[in-house]
Amino acid sequence: MLLFSNVQSADFMHDLGIGFWSKLRNINNGQQTSYGPYVQYMPRGNFKIKENMSVSLASPIAMGARFNPIEGNFFQVQLPATVLFNIGHGAIKNQKKHETLGGYFGTGFNYILSAAEDFTESDYGLISLAGMRFNTHHHSIGIHFSYTHDFRFKNNFIGAGLFYTFGYFE
Repeated sequence: MLLFSNVQSADFMHDLGIGFWSKLRNINNGQQTSYGPYVQYMPRGNFKIKENMSVSLASPIAMGARFNPIEGNFFQVQLPATVLFNIGHGAIKNQKKHETLGGYFGTGFNYILSAAEDFTESDYGLISLAGMRFNTHHHSIGIHFSYTHDFRFKNNFIGAGLFYTFGYFE
């Protein structure tokens, strides 16, 4: 019965955004820094803790390009699974207090697939996320930052972007 009541208290929201990511220079294997644009979709299920706090299961899925002056161009996909702590604006649907500012932070596991014309590369490791949400007259927009550290090759990926939250005022 307790499990059923917690499932009923969950709500679903999702973000759509654009950004810029980079694979930082790796001094272990001599790879140069590469960078490029991406499009991100983040579905999340929120589990309410208080009126303006929640814990979310989220997956900020991203796809885009990465340009490297030596290795060439890559198509890149990011497939993470994360747990986020939300506070303030956008923590849950239809908050009674219309907060103008909110934010989140969290961590999880990230899988990154990069493909070029002649080879593919897989990276996986821990991802850390943080962001802020702003209430702008019945719209929720925000900024997003991420950092992934690859377990095997010690590659570091960073990203930053803007997003729009759907499902907040339904």
